[in-house]
Formats: sequence, structure tokens, C-alpha cells
Amino acid sequence: MRKTIRPLMAAAVLLAAAVVDAARVTALGRAKGAPEKSREEALAAALREAVRKGAGVDVLSESQTKNFQTEFDRVLTSSFGYVGEYEIVEQDYDAATGVYTVKVNAEVVKGRPKMDQVLALRMLAQRMQSPRVEIVVKEKISGQGSGDDAIAANIIEEMAQRTGMQVVKRDAVASRDDR
Repeated sequence: MRKTIRPLMAAAVLLAAAVVDAARVTALGRAKGAPEKSREEALAAALREAVRKGAGVDVLSESQTKNFQTEFDRVLTSSFGYVGEYEIVEQDYDAATGVYTVKVNAEVVKGRPKMDQVLALRMLAQRMQSPRVEIVVKEKISGQGSGDDAIAANIIEEMAQRTGMQVVKRDAVASRDDR
């Protein structure tokens, strides 16, 4: 009996630790334009705002002065997190102003999605409108001659395809460009 309880408790502790990093936030996004296009832009803005709220914002500032005059003043912000899942709570298009408003309730996780979080990576690939990627790996295994066994490239390619990305081959792109 104890042998069964220990693994279950360990799994529960790991699951609880994984859930702690996630924050539930409500965010609003707005975009101006035609309803179809502005809805997608407003949703993207709402999801960006959710990441800012849930993961926090890092601010970097740099200023330079010369002869008591400001030459430049830069302020950069970044937020490192991703939306694990979201639900659209409200959406409205104001025809008079041409502004689409979307309100989302989102679960935000700090950091970058890990490769085992396939659902989040698929959602990211979908939001980026199914990007095409080319995987190039220079592989050198210590103590072995240089072969063209692309073990790492094949593994990475398989992972990218599982997340919904279109993987393109270098020779296919080159032959298309030659035409």
C-alpha cells in the first residue's frame, strides 16, 4: 500500500508545482478596422495584455546626454510568458468608430513553453498563422567521423511537425527559388 501512495503523492506534488506558475488574468484588447481583421488584431492585443499582466513586464531604460542635452532616451519593455489557454468572455464591434473590442480570461504561464507542452505550442503556431520553418543542424558526435546522419535534426523536425509547424527542406526551397 505504501509503495502505491508514495508515487501518487510525488505526482501530486509535481502537478501542484506545475500549476503554481500559472496565473488566471482578464485582459482587454482593441483594434480598429474592418470587423474580420480587427477581431483577430483585438484578440492578439488581448492575449499580449494577458501575458503582460500574468507574467509581468521587464523594463530596460537607456539614456545618453552630451553637453547637458539629451541625445537619446530609449525605454524597452519585454514580457516572458505564454497563454496556456484562454476563453473569450466578451467581444463587440462598434460600427460608429470601427473599433473591435475583445475581453479574454486567460491562463498565463511565466517563461517559454516547454516541448512537452504541445497544446500551447500548437496554439502559438496557429496564432502565427502556421509558420514555415527550416531546421538546420550541424551535428558532430565526439569520437565519430563526420557522417550525414541527422539524428538531432530529425528529432527536432518531428517535434516541430507535432506542434503544427510546416517544416520545409532546404533543397525544396532552393529548387523553388531557381524557377
